[in-house]
Parts: sequence; C-alpha cells; structure tokens
Amino acid sequence: MTAWSDVGNWARGLVGAFIQSASVVISTMIVDPDTFNIETGLKKVLIVALVSGGLGAASFLHTRPLPGWLGGK
Repeated sequence: MTAWSDVGNWARGLVGAFIQSASVVISTMIVDPDTFNIETGLKKVLIVALVSGGLGAASFLHTRPLPGWLGGK
C-alpha cells in the first residue's frame, strides 16, 4: 500500500463523515418541517449540516488521524 492510497482512504472516510450529515439534515427536516425547510429555514438547515458534518469529521479524525507523512502519528 502506498502513502497516496493511505491518504485516499483517509480522505474518502472524511468525505463520508460529511455525507452522513445529509441523513441528519433530512431527518431534521422530516421531524420539524416548519422550522427546517429549504424555503424559509435554509440557514438553519445549513447550520445543522455543518455541525453534524463537523462532529462526524471529528469522530472520524479521533479514530483515524492524519497519515504519518502528513504530520499525523
């Protein structure tokens, strides 16, 4: 396995953490469509997506830190 494939696997996992936030956003829009919707609540929807994606990314980075040659352990 090359160093670049390690980075590719790491990057795909990090992108996957942000994609997972889409399911949280959709669930939030289903549970409270009056507050979280595209027409009038887009800012709130984006905030939920960013927070959820950030938490997912932090969790991913906790278990899979940067590859060693990029400054990780």
